[in-house]
Amino acid sequence: ETALSISIKPNIKKMMSEHEIPTAAYQYVSDFKELNLSVLSYPLIVKPANSAGSAGVKKVLNEKYLKEYLKQALTISRTNKAIVEEFKEGKELSVYAFITNGKANILMMAERVSVIDGENEVLKCIATLAPAIISESAVKSIQSICDKIASAYDLDNTPLHVQVLVNGDTVNTIEFAPRAGGGFSYQTIKLNTGFDMIDASIDSFLNKNVVVNFHKPSYKIAIVLLYAKPARFGKIELEQSLLDDHIVQDYYYHKTRGMQIGDEKASSARIGALLIQSENWDGLRNKIKTASEGVKAY
Repeated sequence: ETALSISIKPNIKKMMSEHEIPTAAYQYVSDFKELNLSVLSYPLIVKPANSAGSAGVKKVLNEKYLKEYLKQALTISRTNKAIVEEFKEGKELSVYAFITNGKANILMMAERVSVIDGENEVLKCIATLAPAIISESAVKSIQSICDKIASAYDLDNTPLHVQVLVNGDTVNTIEFAPRAGGGFSYQTIKLNTGFDMIDASIDSFLNKNVVVNFHKPSYKIAIVLLYAKPARFGKIELEQSLLDDHIVQDYYYHKTRGMQIGDEKASSARIGALLIQSENWDGLRNKIKTASEGVKAY
């Protein structure tokens, strides 16, 4: 019951309202005619109620595009329903935590850097930066949010991944799930805090109590995502000096040779990722710049 409830976005939004977890005003609809726009303010975000990733997620500024993108979101949604919510400004953060004894141990927070790209206006995350730089007040708010989620769903001995928007001291919750974060977060968490999220998740599945030992993030880390235009994927080439000089710590493929690269959603165009780390932000920026000049895709 909990697994089903926590996987449906409207249920999550309703739960947040009931437990005073800050989130954007929203409406859950199956048709444009069901919307009451008098209680929502532009800009708005339209998203499928049941879908993975950023597919169908659009920002709209007026009714014309609201109708168009709502129709798309309803088509993508497995339940033919969508969420229309107010757009909130701020840094988008992924919060990685592990819950023990009903309390969320926040291991690390990473900022997602996203752009709207191409004719299809696809929302693409182009990088994640960790640790996220936010105020102490925002950190306390995020801790409270994670603890309220754990309490509301009676979660224990489980990972928790929460997405939030932070604007100064103000925090709004986007969504969450009791699972490990996606992509290469498991590696950046282990590299930066010493905590093995994969081992902990397996122990959780096996009903073994997890002891959460970790330290504050040691490095500044970027996961730089690589995208390509529509084509047939061949390979990624890095100049050997990038690896020899530790400009790039590691790199990963999102596609195998011969796969089609599309542009209808972010995952269709994503071909790989670079893991870059440094002891300070200036060093990280310089490494990202150097790496971008030495990587090619075919």
